[in-house]
Amino acid sequence: NQLGRGNLYNIFSNLQGADIPNFNYLPNLEQLFLIDNKLTGYIPDFDNLPKLNSLFLSFNQLGSNIPKFDSLPNLQLIGLNDNGLTGSVPSFSAQLDLQVLFLQNNDLRGCFRSDLQGLCSVPFVNMGGNTLLPGWGNFANFCANGFGQCAGTVVQQDSLELIRFYNETCNEGCSLNWDLESPVNTWTGVFLLE
Repeated sequence: NQLGRGNLYNIFSNLQGADIPNFNYLPNLEQLFLIDNKLTGYIPDFDNLPKLNSLFLSFNQLGSNIPKFDSLPNLQLIGLNDNGLTGSVPSFSAQLDLQVLFLQNNDLRGCFRSDLQGLCSVPFVNMGGNTLLPGWGNFANFCANGFGQCAGTVVQQDSLELIRFYNETCNEGCSLNWDLESPVNTWTGVFLLE
């Protein structure tokens, strides 16, 4: 561990309840392990860490969307499991040599888009325990037979009926939390199957 050179940064259970520290001053950082630290807030995009190949932020309390990590082509190992991450699953299309992707036990939602097909060739992918993904995050089932794939279009009458249902059943304190300006397939509990 030569922190001066910035190759590896490894902290287990020492950063209690803080945001993710700023690592922009370590452009040569290759491996970042901040596991089980009760970190809160959002995941930065780490744009200034182009050599980063391993990123593990597992077992924290992070609650943001997952960044696209477009400027991190060297990422091979990604562990973001057991947090409170929300939103849809990014395609990770910039990570051509991705070997491990752990996203299990978060609050990810939506259907499996066609641009996620590239992740089917990643040796180790786990999205289980995301109750708002199809099959509770059974990504292997998507890869094998397309289960949970996003449908191409939604019939306008269907979306209007869902909005009517929302308006009639959801009042102050409603747990549906639908953004009616967003596509239907992003609404909590709505899965579009072909």
